[in-house]
Amino acid sequence: MKTFKPSKDFWRATLIGAAILVVLIGVSLIIRPSAEPSRRVEALVLSQSNTGAKVKFDGKEQFVTSLAGVTPGRTIDLYVAEDGRIFGLRPPESSNEAERLWSAMFVMSIAIGVFFVLNPWIAYRRQVTAAKNSTWVTGRIESVDQVDHGGQRISYTYNIEDDQYDAEAIVSKGTVLAPGLAVWVLTDKDDPTSCALFQQLTYLAKDDAG
Repeated sequence: MKTFKPSKDFWRATLIGAAILVVLIGVSLIIRPSAEPSRRVEALVLSQSNTGAKVKFDGKEQFVTSLAGVTPGRTIDLYVAEDGRIFGLRPPESSNEAERLWSAMFVMSIAIGVFFVLNPWIAYRRQVTAAKNSTWVTGRIESVDQVDHGGQRISYTYNIEDDQYDAEAIVSKGTVLAPGLAVWVLTDKDDPTSCALFQQLTYLAKDDAG
């Protein structure tokens, strides 16, 4: 009995989907917004007032309005920009708006990547579900014709009990098929002449069936 297994195209599509997911996540992480570069320096608090504090670092004295609650005579850590601007006691953070925009884009990238990964699996599960009401029978190829887009139009016959049926299917050009070759055919148990289901689930492969 022939079993219904994922094809090479299925695994190829899954790998492509996984690659797309990895690339999207990688690009999202690369372009993630970051805070402005800063360096940490030790500063001596010289004096404090209601409006800020006067500090000394790198041999210079500077009044910082963002400082509060510091004690004169103590050494504190300050975060300073490359151009000398003082951020304060904490390093700068990226803007909330940029973070929100990046988070939305990151979630969307993951969703798109997951879709490409799951899409072949969803299609395969649909085929497996449909195949539960189907049966494999043996058939034989009658003719093989080339079509415009590079595929092959296969005409073949198959038998169910004492009745013979004719059908056609389009397969990829790389599939090696020839007249007289025995094949497995998946067909509906209740309606063996159902072209829609039959065309969709036809499985043609070189086999010793028949």
